[in-house]
Amino acid sequence: MGGTLSEASQRKQGIFPMSQDIDPQVWNEIVSAIFEGQKFQAIKLYVEATDADLLEAKEVVDNLTEELRQESPEKFVETPRGSGCGAAVLVVALGLGTTLLTAHWLCY
Repeated sequence: MGGTLSEASQRKQGIFPMSQDIDPQVWNEIVSAIFEGQKFQAIKLYVEATDADLLEAKEVVDNLTEELRQESPEKFVETPRGSGCGAAVLVVALGLGTTLLTAHWLCY
C-alpha cells in the first residue's frame, strides 16, 4: 500500500486516536487509503475497527487527511480529473428517467 506513519509519529502529532484501540496494521491501512485518495475505504475501515458511527468516522478521516496533507503532501496519489462517478450517475439517471417516462406512457 502507500505511505504510512509510525505509531510514535502519529502519537506525537496527535492524530492517533488514543481512546480507540485500533490495530496498528488497520491504522496503517486507513492511512494508506487516505494517501491513495480512497476516503470511503478509510471511513469503512475506521467504522469496522472502532464500531464508530459514520459521522464520527468521517470526522476522524477528514481530520487525519488534513494532518497528513500538511505533513506529507508528496505521499498523496493524484487522481485524474474526470475519473469520478459522475458519468455513472448520469447513465443511471438517464436510465431511470427513460424508465419513468415509459411507465408513465404505459399507465395513461
